Amino acid sequence: LTSEEHRGINGPHQNKKTDLKYKREMQAQLENILTQKYYTIEELIEILGLKPHQAYKAFKKLSTVKGIKREDAIFRLMGNSFYL
Repeated sequence: LTSEEHRGINGPHQNKKTDLKYKREMQAQLENILTQKYYTIEELIEILGLKPHQAYKAFKKLSTVKGIKREDAIFRLMGNSFYL
């Protein structure tokens, strides 16, 4: 986003409709990228291009017995919310 698109009058910080639109788009992208039922943290780092410390911080409270559930990963990446 340009500075105007990000912080301008129609940007997500000023316009709730724009904010929700961007969040729904991001959630849809994550749903398209993450197609398996479970992931390891290492897989999420590679697939999403996360830095290891970001991933471990984001997912440290999630169960990793079978791996991190797709839905849990998306929920966590979306700031602990789903946008319908």
